[in-house]
Formats: sequence, structure tokens, C-alpha cells
Amino acid sequence: MAESGRLSPGGSRELGRALSATEPSPALETGQGCRAGAEVRVLVVNTGGTIGMMPQSEGLAPEANKLAGALAKIPILHDVTYAKETKLYDRLALGDDTLVLPLSKENKRIIYTIMELSPLLDSANMTPADWGTIAKCLQANYEQHDGFVILHGTDTMAYTASALSFMCENLGKTIILTGSQVPIYELRNDGRSNLLVSLLIAGQFVIPEVCLYFYNKLYRGNRVTKVDTESFKAFSSPNLPPLANAEVDITSKRCCDISLQQYHL
Repeated sequence: MAESGRLSPGGSRELGRALSATEPSPALETGQGCRAGAEVRVLVVNTGGTIGMMPQSEGLAPEANKLAGALAKIPILHDVTYAKETKLYDRLALGDDTLVLPLSKENKRIIYTIMELSPLLDSANMTPADWGTIAKCLQANYEQHDGFVILHGTDTMAYTASALSFMCENLGKTIILTGSQVPIYELRNDGRSNLLVSLLIAGQFVIPEVCLYFYNKLYRGNRVTKVDTESFKAFSSPNLPPLANAEVDITSKRCCDISLQQYHL
């Protein structure tokens, strides 16, 4: 990895530069009722933060080795039928820390593995040494995955995103930091949506830079700041429009000609 993937002087690299250009695995035929698709691999690096916190006697705190099992019970974040019909775990020699999304509108199956850092951190305790640990983790797993999602607490997420944007240079793959204001285990939370859309973008589109996704917006990692501690709309990018907006469609706005591109996830 070398310098952070910046937009070219003549405009932005298109969000829709299909991941198929990187030759993902061919579609599988299950022979049963479950629809197959091209399989792509995303690594989720769980550093801690509110998204995976559990109530403790002293308040919310990260809990190790729990997130994958919890997500496996959520149908929009794990397709149990597909995993069984395609013998996913035996075929790819995967462990319980790997899950697979339902088939996307782009006809892709995003297989994602959750790798937890130890110890899991409240982001208020994140240090430059931890940034180095995250970067080394990305480097060690770079060739084996098509995209990356980093789960991170919101307090210092913008700082980590900015630091990684300069540490991870000449990227050819998408790296997205995300998290939540409310733990994903609570009935009403923003974590499920933030994680799901981050996985869909990281697994289906090549955005060769470090990004931050939060509450329907994808930001450039070194142009974002936290602006609200009480709202799901916690981040903003005052000096640069979002790279993409995830509403009914995913739309990206080019910096120069302000034309809109639409993508259906």
C-alpha cells in the first residue's frame, strides 16, 4: 500500500468502477432454491467502540468474541441457507467468525470475516500505536480480501480515518471506517445499517482510499469530523461534499462537474 487514493485532477474515480474488474470468484450453482452470485471477500477489523458494547456494572464496555455470533442471528447480515446449501464453511475452510450477506442487487455474495483486535478498545483510549496495529492488520490481509471495513468508536474515528489515509498509500481497494451511536445489540440502533451499507460498498465498488461511512453518507477519511454526540447524524465534512449518499439509491457526486451517478445495492 502506498499514498492515499485521491481524486484525479480531472474529476473523481467513479464509484461504480465494478469490482468485477478485479476478477471476483465465479458464481456458484447451489442446485436448490438459494440464489448464488459472484463471491467477494471483505475483512471486518473490530477495534471496539459502541457498536459492539454490552452493558456492564460500570456502564457500556466492549466484549470480546461476541459480535460474530450476534450478527449470525440477524438475517440481513447472515444468510444461513446459502451457507448451508453451498457448504460455505467446508468449501473455504472458514470458521465461525465468517458470515455471508444475502444476495445483493449487483448479484454478489459478500463473505465477511470479523477479526478482533485484542484488547477491544473504547475509542477514547485509541493511540497512534493502535493506528499502526490497524495498518499492519490491513497490510497482512490485503491480498486475500477485496475490501475492508473497520469498526471503531465514534469519539476518535475521524482521527483514525485521517491517520490511516496517509499510512495506507496507493490503495487499489476500499477501506471504510464505521461504527454507531447505539450498540448493535439494542432493539433500536444505527449499527446494523451502518455495518450493512459499509459491507455492500466495500464489497461491490472500488473506491481506492480510506473512507468513513455514517448515517447514509460516505466521507473522505481525511475530510471528516464528528459534530454531534447525541444524533445518528454524528459526522460532517465541511470542506468537501460526501463521496456518496446512501438513500433509496447510492449516489456519488463528482467534485468537478457535480454530475450524479446512481448505484442500486
